[in-house]
Amino acid sequence: MKFTIHGLWPSTHSFLQPENCGTKPLPQMGGIESALKQDWPNLLDTNDTKFWTYEWMKHGTCSYMMPFDFFMLALDIYARNDLQAILNNAGILSGGNYKRNYIISAIRRSVGANPQLVCSRASPKHVIEIRLCLDRNHIPRYINCPSQWSACDNVTDLNFL
Repeated sequence: MKFTIHGLWPSTHSFLQPENCGTKPLPQMGGIESALKQDWPNLLDTNDTKFWTYEWMKHGTCSYMMPFDFFMLALDIYARNDLQAILNNAGILSGGNYKRNYIISAIRRSVGANPQLVCSRASPKHVIEIRLCLDRNHIPRYINCPSQWSACDNVTDLNFL
């Protein structure tokens, strides 16, 4: 299993996340396109550029960054925070069943803030997404993610696929 990037979403420390803050179009990303294809693929379609454009227009325009810098920051965060390695080092392995707080604590020890876990709605609950949250500063910092939308909040034991 390999985690991939879904997005980079500026946060305001609250439930409501800023979105659609501008109309600056996404330029060609030629210099980093191969890295984006590998680490930020469109898992629902074959058109990666369409997905990246959507993510830029919805979230990137709220970042106070130029498109190239926005995508490079996401790639850098991804490279510096190998979630698979963080979890494996904490003994959290694919196929296991773990306490929700144990997963959150393992990530918090590494990045310094609480992640947001997104779980399947079916039972047993599976972790399907792990989100790291940053503020909107020009040099973004990790912040505790809001727990809403997680579908994991009232679950003690989670399956980790």
